[in-house]
Amino acid sequence: MKDRPSHKNHVYLLAAPDGPAKEQALQYVAAQQGSYIMKVVRAKNGADVARFTRTAGKQSGTPQPCRVIYGEDGTFSLTDASK
Repeated sequence: MKDRPSHKNHVYLLAAPDGPAKEQALQYVAAQQGSYIMKVVRAKNGADVARFTRTAGKQSGTPQPCRVIYGEDGTFSLTDASK
């Protein structure tokens, strides 16, 4: 990811699972420090939530999920899932 900040979460927004991945489709995702490997799943209430794996020192685990909010242009953001 040339010319992009390192150690940040980025995601490609693809029109199809097999790509292509274009530089314009790269979006920064604001997530807790140490979070990586995001997966979006449907919660019991029907909302999409993002689950991460997270490291803190020598510990690892899965923090509380974040609710996924979709923009009309296909972008998305994350909020506290309890809201």
